Amino acid sequence: MCDSYKEHKMATHTQGTVVPSKPFSAEKLAQQLHEAMDGLGTEEKPIIDVMASHDNKQRQEIALSYKTQFGKDLRAELKCETSGNFENLLVALLETPINYDAKSINDAIKFVGTDEGALIEILSSRSKVQIKSIKAAYKTRIKLILNLALAIVLKLFQDV
Repeated sequence: MCDSYKEHKMATHTQGTVVPSKPFSAEKLAQQLHEAMDGLGTEEKPIIDVMASHDNKQRQEIALSYKTQFGKDLRAELKCETSGNFENLLVALLETPINYDAKSINDAIKFVGTDEGALIEILSSRSKVQIKSIKAAYKTRIKLILNLALAIVLKLFQDV
């Protein structure tokens, strides 16, 4: 295959490889996740099977169903039951694309030495509408972080 054909194929492919799974039942999948995390130990394979074989919209529905059925936040449960890169991946898969971009931008600028590459990759590959949505999500994220920090500081001073 010639290089120009490969470049053309790569440049025109803008969709992810995970597509909506059919048939789909958010309730059954939430139950599977609950069973995988219930009791001692965590069964990773069912978690991987559910999270990796459904698109983001379906994962959002699964998380909502999990909350409805079990009264618990799926993201928090996965954080408690997993660790390391596996935990990071699962939590990232539960973010909406816009919120993930806002988080990634925040991560790229919050430490010493801005990650310009990450900023360029995100901002140069999104439409104006997406960037406006990312901006709104970023503002919301920053407000939540600042409010949490303020609450912690006030709590610390309240005890003095």
